[in-house]
Amino acid sequence: MNKFMALLFILLLGFAHIANGQNIPTLFGAWDTQIVAVTPGQTSAEISFQVDHWDGLFFKAIVPVTGGTLSLLDPTGATVLTSADAQVIFDDGANRTPPLPGGQFITSDTIPTPSSGLWKLRFAFPSAPEETAIFVTILHKSQYEASIALAESSLLTGETAVLGLLVTDSGTPITGSSSTITITPQSGGPEITLTGKDDGVDGDGKANDGLYSVINTFATPGLYDVVGTATFSTPVGNITRQAQAIVEVRDPTVTVTSATVEPELAASGCANALNVRMALDVASPGTFVIRAQLSGDNGQSMSTGDVFDLTAGAQTVTLSFPFEAIREEVGAANLYTVDWARGFQDSATLGIARVFDQASVGSYAGNLCAEPITLTPNLTVTPSYQDNLISALTFGFDVTVSTSGIYDITLKIVGKNSEVVDTVLLTETLNAGVNTLTFTVPGETFSKAKADGPYRLVAMLVVGNNGATEILSELGQTSVYPYTQFAGAAPPSQAIYPLSVSKTGAGAGTVTGPDIQCGGDCIESYMSGTAVTLTATPADGSTFAGWSGACSGTGPCQLTMSSPQSVTANFIVASRLINLSTRGWVGTGDSLIISGFILGSGDTPRRMILRALGPVLTEAAVPGVLPDPRFTLTTVDGQVIASNDNWGDADNAAELQALGYAPSDPREAALLITLDPNVPYTLLVDGVNSNTGIALVEILDPDVATPTPRLVNLSARGWAGKDDDMLIGGLIISGGDQPRRVLLRALGPSLVQAQLANVLSDPRFTLTTVDGQVIASNDNWGDADNAAEIQATGLAPPDSHEPALLITLDPNVPYTVLVDSAEDASGLVLLEILDLP
Repeated sequence: MNKFMALLFILLLGFAHIANGQNIPTLFGAWDTQIVAVTPGQTSAEISFQVDHWDGLFFKAIVPVTGGTLSLLDPTGATVLTSADAQVIFDDGANRTPPLPGGQFITSDTIPTPSSGLWKLRFAFPSAPEETAIFVTILHKSQYEASIALAESSLLTGETAVLGLLVTDSGTPITGSSSTITITPQSGGPEITLTGKDDGVDGDGKANDGLYSVINTFATPGLYDVVGTATFSTPVGNITRQAQAIVEVRDPTVTVTSATVEPELAASGCANALNVRMALDVASPGTFVIRAQLSGDNGQSMSTGDVFDLTAGAQTVTLSFPFEAIREEVGAANLYTVDWARGFQDSATLGIARVFDQASVGSYAGNLCAEPITLTPNLTVTPSYQDNLISALTFGFDVTVSTSGIYDITLKIVGKNSEVVDTVLLTETLNAGVNTLTFTVPGETFSKAKADGPYRLVAMLVVGNNGATEILSELGQTSVYPYTQFAGAAPPSQAIYPLSVSKTGAGAGTVTGPDIQCGGDCIESYMSGTAVTLTATPADGSTFAGWSGACSGTGPCQLTMSSPQSVTANFIVASRLINLSTRGWVGTGDSLIISGFILGSGDTPRRMILRALGPVLTEAAVPGVLPDPRFTLTTVDGQVIASNDNWGDADNAAELQALGYAPSDPREAALLITLDPNVPYTLLVDGVNSNTGIALVEILDPDVATPTPRLVNLSARGWAGKDDDMLIGGLIISGGDQPRRVLLRALGPSLVQAQLANVLSDPRFTLTTVDGQVIASNDNWGDADNAAEIQATGLAPPDSHEPALLITLDPNVPYTVLVDSAEDASGLVLLEILDLP
């Protein structure tokens, strides 16, 4: 036996059946493995196995001798599969005709609903040169199952428990079974057999749901084996199924001498927490887990727990339900009740077991403290002027409360260098919801403090009639006011006015102007009459949508400072190409599908998904699909970056599957890969073993919320003919709400400059929605209504027979580009989808 087979023999020996080429029928569980020894000179072997009422059959085998055949025979002796059938796959992903390769795994597709009886796997091979073995693993799954249902697997001595046996047919409950549950003490005491009932009286209270329940009182401690047996009729006769479990019964090691629910009251009288206090008498020291459940009269509940190291004797433990957690998980209620408290400790048998159970601990009918108060950083600052000095600053901000009442709010005004300019106490009557508050600070307060702005408004403490909330909340900052501008300082020769810049929208960008870099510095002050120009610059992946406030439009914002001014720049996320696809015929040589793409407008690597699909296209009734696609990703100069044949072989296949992009057929090619931006990439798609057929090539962006870098250019070179032989491109624009301008081109005659033969002499294309609605079409680009605009881009096709469209497309709409010949011909064509500003 060679080393590989010897190692595998060792791995499987613990659960294998061994025979010297004999027919040994075996009734399998869910999985089982047989090893058949092969002696020198032997030319055949056979494995038999019994199948009884199963809904699927699957096998995997290793044949050590090269050459020969494999056959699967059903109970009638008919051949169901051979090694030449498409349902039999080798571990290199191939289907092949005999002879079998030695040392490879052979895997079958699942055979649905196999008939009951004795099945056989028959192997024929050339004379074995040495002693070796055949390994076979069988999986067949029963559609009829039984399982024990226990509310608790650990019980206390004298406790009455409900035990159930759940019987199902492919997950559907089976009613009308004959059911018993046998309870046997492992210590050797008498066993009890009870008849299970599915009448809803015991157990879950539901009749005819396939749960057959019994009630039993466990009077003595120890371990009990619970075995449930159900017999029921099926289309193939009566079937019996069993299930088993272990129940541990222990004497209580902790006694609860008293248990109460005590509110933890705030100064205002509301409850900040509900505490469960329990006086315990512990028989022996140890580490215990203690849990409790709190329920409201609104039908909602929650639980909490903690770990306690307890000594022997009397002691008190406390579990706490904070009011924030109660409001979040249980909600508002008139009465809160602690239904139970339970103690657990490690068990050698079950891992953890109950040591006490206390029901109906207590309740609380008072008020919980209010939810946290929200102070929104929505600061407004309005200066008042007198004699060219600021006589006062009026501050405004938002407060959100859940309960109406009177609230005391303590605020601090902090200067540029963290000096405390003033402390303000507001006593306000607030309504439930959002409240806008204002207060005014005299100008002399700032000039006397000799603290320059910008000034920060900080909320320090809120005290309400429903409790106190400690907070430290930054509410915003003012313009850059020097303290010399306030009343009490020497009057300046002319007034000074603040300019406040803010940004809005989901996009990103900066606003710049004299002394303003917003960004960080968004507030400045200017002498009266100063002309200020602001410029908005969007970040990569964003668009500037316009001004509001003191300016409008999308051009530079120009202001003359004659009063306090504020302006807002709106930056939105730019729409972009996110998914690009090509469907066409894949041949050999120059007739591969070759896709190219570039990531631009950014400098950080980005995750992309590449897929080449063939077999799955049969679900769309596409004829002549590529049976086993593969691809190679290269740089434009031919340097190989990655390749894939079967997506499941990729190192990160699980991550691809978690993202929802794993193909449904294991023969499809797919990769999740991180790529550098600003590099032209080429994806070469062909068929394994030089197979040909129609394939779908996809370049997908899985991270739509990340705007940059982004797909900017896509090209696909392939064979285009008529009808099903068209080259079909697909694209989606997303990531924003604005339309996007793209240029579509189909090049044929120009490809002769790349030394390509059999080019499409007169290509044309039609742009449609995914449901076939025609949006635009073109044969010769010069005939387009906006041909001058196409030429102005510098990207007009070199040959007048080549089509192009410069078009603005709405986002979140799948588009299709159908490329064929204007002359009813066929040939190579290059489809390009180019992103334009």
